[in-house]
Parts: sequence; structure tokens; C-alpha cells
Amino acid sequence: MPPGALQDVLDTFAIVTDPVERANMLIGFADQFRPVPPEVATPPYPRDHLVPYCESEAYVWVVAQDDGTARLYFAVENPSGISAKALASILTSTLSGLNRKPSSRCPRISSSRSSGKTSRWGRGWA
Repeated sequence: MPPGALQDVLDTFAIVTDPVERANMLIGFADQFRPVPPEVATPPYPRDHLVPYCESEAYVWVVAQDDGTARLYFAVENPSGISAKALASILTSTLSGLNRKPSSRCPRISSSRSSGKTSRWGRGWA
């Protein structure tokens, strides 16, 4: 089972079946996206942080915090990458602050589970 906050988001997407409402939810999450701060990384971003298969050229950093937790940061190179920005926002808000130790509780997120079968968001992140 995923960490609580992430599970809450997944549960919300699971009960929302209207494609327009799901799209609006994704746009809302994308609006919350904040790019990686310059003290963590600046363009051109190192390829070893590139998310494989992401069409929006997203990059991810996991930064250790002094309290033993981790903080996620993302960059999304495609200015129209609403889906990538939405997913980055969801993962940042739900997984940052957790223990740095890898967890089997955090599943792979499939696009059909999060946004519906007709949407392509998250493809490659799953």
C-alpha cells in the first residue's frame, strides 16, 4: 500500500470517472508545480536525472534532508507538459518528507489508474 497521502490522491482519481473532472484535477495539480530550485539543479540538466520515456523531458532529484527524510524536486522541460507537471506535483506533495529508505509501499503508478484509459499522462513514469 502506498504512503497515506499518495493513496488519498489515488483513491480520489479512482472515484472520479468523468473525464472533464479528471482533466480539471490534473490541471489543478499542474498549477501547483514548482520547478527544481537553482540551488539543486540548473539547466542543462544532467541526463542521469532524466525520467525514462517521459515525453515532456522531466527530470527528478531526491535530496536527503538533515532529519533523515528525502525531498523530491522535478524539472519539466516541455512548457506544455501539464501531465508531467501534475504528476511531479502529486509526487512532491505526497512523498517528500518520508524516510529516505526505499519503500516497497510505493507502487508504480499506471496512467489508467490515475487518469483514465483515454489519457496519456504518466506514460513512461509507470
